[in-house]
Amino acid sequence: MNQKGLSHIGMIIAIAIIILLVIFGVIFAKDKIGEEIEKTKKTDMLLIQAKCQVIKDEYILKKDEGLYKGKKLSEDKQVGNGLVDESDANYDKYYILEKSNLEEMGLEKIKLEDNEKYIVNYETLEVISTNGEKIK
Repeated sequence: MNQKGLSHIGMIIAIAIIILLVIFGVIFAKDKIGEEIEKTKKTDMLLIQAKCQVIKDEYILKKDEGLYKGKKLSEDKQVGNGLVDESDANYDKYYILEKSNLEEMGLEKIKLEDNEKYIVNYETLEVISTNGEKIK
């Protein structure tokens, strides 16, 4: 008999190769998605930092602490637990930013994960996510 096409062994090898390609594709895509999420988070934090610089500049001109958005960290110490040291000389300069504060600042496009908040220091322009990420 003269058969054309793949034998059973050839078919099994072809299926195994396709499965391996799919597995490597999924792993590669997962890594790329993780990198994109990390870049987005850093971009969001840089936007917050830039907006805090503008607010800080306004404060310097007007000397009105009411310009600062958010709630003082000293009023809700649990949020900064482990992220900001209470013995830090600038501890009173840290503010907690929630979604409503970001909207007030014109940063409504910044997405927050469940229970995520940002902690900012308007003086040093340090931005900390309650998920543990930080930029200075």
